[in-house]
Amino acid sequence: RQAEQDAEKARQRAAADRVLLDTFSSTEDMVLARDGKIGGIESQIKLTENQIEQLEANLQAIVAAAAEQEKQGRTPGEKVEQDIANVRQQIERKQAFIAGKRAEQDEVRAQFDADISRFEELKNAQAESAARRATQN
Repeated sequence: RQAEQDAEKARQRAAADRVLLDTFSSTEDMVLARDGKIGGIESQIKLTENQIEQLEANLQAIVAAAAEQEKQGRTPGEKVEQDIANVRQQIERKQAFIAGKRAEQDEVRAQFDADISRFEELKNAQAESAARRATQN
């Protein structure tokens, strides 16, 4: 059973190696792909940060309006309190989204670092094999 599991892992590794070698021609290509993926995620983060800024401005306006009502001796209604709570929840969700995207960027970096390392191993092994064949002929 262990031999079967080892053989399956070896098949999966060989398939992953073929994908790496078929997908990329150089480590520079891999770096470009990594940077493109990270850049796409960064764009999502920037967009969400802009949305948070708008929500924070909206929150300040709602809070200021509620404070003005209190100055005038009126109690802000339940809707105002609900609006404040809703905007705060939206901000929290968007901040959590950004944290998730930052973690995703870290995962992309780690995966590409591992893939680049493996790609270099495979290319070096290919070069050594070709050099051995050349010296045998």
